[in-house]
Amino acid sequence: VFDVKALLLYINQATAQLLRNGATRQYYETLGWYGREFVLGSVIVGVDGPRPARVQSSGPIAKLAPRGDVSKWVEVANLLGDPLLWAQAFPLLASFGSALLHFAPTTKWNSAVVSLAGQTGRGKTVSVQFGLSVYGDPEHLMQPANATANSVTAQLACHRNVPHLLDEVTDVPAKWLSEYLYMAANGRGKAALNRNRQFNSTGNWSLVPFVTSNKPLLEHQAREISNAHRARLVEIIVANQLDREPAARLVAASREHAGSAAPLYLQTVLG
Repeated sequence: VFDVKALLLYINQATAQLLRNGATRQYYETLGWYGREFVLGSVIVGVDGPRPARVQSSGPIAKLAPRGDVSKWVEVANLLGDPLLWAQAFPLLASFGSALLHFAPTTKWNSAVVSLAGQTGRGKTVSVQFGLSVYGDPEHLMQPANATANSVTAQLACHRNVPHLLDEVTDVPAKWLSEYLYMAANGRGKAALNRNRQFNSTGNWSLVPFVTSNKPLLEHQAREISNAHRARLVEIIVANQLDREPAARLVAASREHAGSAAPLYLQTVLG
């Protein structure tokens, strides 16, 4: 190349022509808000409804695609209207709120980690998964507690405004857990220097991060979970049992009708 400026000018003009001809496709790297539109994987939702979209990612978010019947999803969601199941209903309501945090003014952190704690069999994971199903298949929106810190950070950045579940943190070391609470609520991962001594971007997010545990996180000693971490935590003790039949219906609906609620909900928010 003898004239770099001429080459750049050619590329710019060729790109502009391709745009005019409609020969290019727009790709998105994360879920969440782009102006007044919201990416949900295979679709992007605006005030006029959903249209096709493409997410360029090697992670699970690229597999998201709304499916099923929203009226059937709502029918199952009404099971959580029982006052005795308020703790199981909380993740669903918080999941709807996750998309609204983008518009909320923040000064210290972008959210708070929501912990569901209680004995096994109370429906903690099931209820969070149903909340995640507002936006898509919960299997693509959650991670196990043994996931690496880097993978959790990357997944939070990819979700951006869509809630995330770190499941079953009962046996996670307190140090790792405290670092997670601070990071997830603040909406930014740890910055690290690369070999050129430049900071690598870890991405940003503003969403509701969920964790489940058999042991309340607030029972950790203050030297393990400090007041700064506790200020970033909302803990719900799940005391009442979720019976097997409604639990099975919640699980089935979260898969069969995954993502069916979000387009209608987001259109309402934009309207």
